[in-house]
Amino acid sequence: RHRRRTLRRDDGGPPALRTAFSGYRANAEMLGQAAALELIRSQLADATSDRVLGVLVLAVEEGIERLGDVLTRLATDVAADVRLLEELKTSRAEPVLNARIMAAGPWALLAYLALQDGPYRDFYRSGAGFAVVVIALILTVLGLVWTQRLARDTEEPRVLRDLE
Repeated sequence: RHRRRTLRRDDGGPPALRTAFSGYRANAEMLGQAAALELIRSQLADATSDRVLGVLVLAVEEGIERLGDVLTRLATDVAADVRLLEELKTSRAEPVLNARIMAAGPWALLAYLALQDGPYRDFYRSGAGFAVVVIALILTVLGLVWTQRLARDTEEPRVLRDLE
């Protein structure tokens, strides 16, 4: 005979959310459900949790007749947002990789030329050659930093932040 393991409400969900929701029951009894959800929303301070908890607060305040439809639509929207963010991260990685490869090319050529006997080696051993290398190094680093900065993730703004 198999017994189904049932989770208590306190044990479910992702570990990151368990801490925020740990005091929900006590807060809901003291403050009311909407205020307890708002407290969790302010603790999490995340754009996605703002949307989810905002819907739950609305459901508590307005009634739960259509909550299933709203939560289904919300889950679909959040899943689409997560997929889009992953696609953006992937598409942002390519230009950074290309920039690194393009930055390494001239340095490999410089190393090749500087190791050969002849006028290039003589020039890069001189003070003027050293200055050119230093300036090129600074410009290369600035270019890589700029590329990295352009490709960084921007955090989604918290639309409901002013309600705190």
